[in-house]
Amino acid sequence: MSRLEQITPEEMPEVVKIASRIRDEEQARAEAAQHQKAFVDAAAEMELPKEYLERAAAELQATRIVNARRTLRRRRTLIGTAAAAVLIVGGWRATHLPLPKVSPQVFNTQRFELNINPDTQANITFQNLDGRKNVAVLHVDHFVPDTNSRQYFANLNIKPDVTSLRGYKSTSFFSKAAGLPNLRLYLEAGPYERWRSPELHTTTEWQNNSIDFGAFEHQIRDADTGAWHTTNGGLPDHVDRFSFKVGSYMNGVNATGDIAIDDVEIR
Repeated sequence: MSRLEQITPEEMPEVVKIASRIRDEEQARAEAAQHQKAFVDAAAEMELPKEYLERAAAELQATRIVNARRTLRRRRTLIGTAAAAVLIVGGWRATHLPLPKVSPQVFNTQRFELNINPDTQANITFQNLDGRKNVAVLHVDHFVPDTNSRQYFANLNIKPDVTSLRGYKSTSFFSKAAGLPNLRLYLEAGPYERWRSPELHTTTEWQNNSIDFGAFEHQIRDADTGAWHTTNGGLPDHVDRFSFKVGSYMNGVNATGDIAIDDVEIR
């Protein structure tokens, strides 16, 4: 039975909506690729060697990194200005506020959502495993790279109960896997900023992964589809979601199998 045959009539409007989005995204990527090729062809007619295009692209990317860092600095300056205003109003106490007292937070794994690129075949289920209840299990049938970027992904995303990690020092979670030996955890603050964990290696037995926030790499970019660049950005603060990734750069395109995630916690 095909996946479409497993869909109920009540779910069909949502399926049509998702299918329309996938089609529009693929058409947009194809048009972007055609436009890029047209410019490359035009440069060739102007007798501009590809070497110069590569050097110009590198210069443009460097400029974007500088601009992105300036944007982050401006944002932090605004935050600093607001803090200064509080100092003026609140006096001495505002300069001596300690980090907020925080309590450990354990995420509800049933709130995990699956995010995959078009054509990659994967699904998420919630199972009782080894005495653990409602464990999030990601199953990958097979990865299919994107036609243009050649990237592929299958992510388990979850929104934390808190949007600020200020005062928290680390995160931990339990995992076990078969066929997907590597993963990373990303703390994402919108489309232009994120923190990336070290590469983690899974086993077929449950293991507790504990990561200090200081071990995460701070990354930024200045466009929705731009390349990510590592920068010095300090510890994560505002975070929209935690994203567990097992696709490109972690596991090969021929990888298939399962990974289970449970007891995601910040403390």
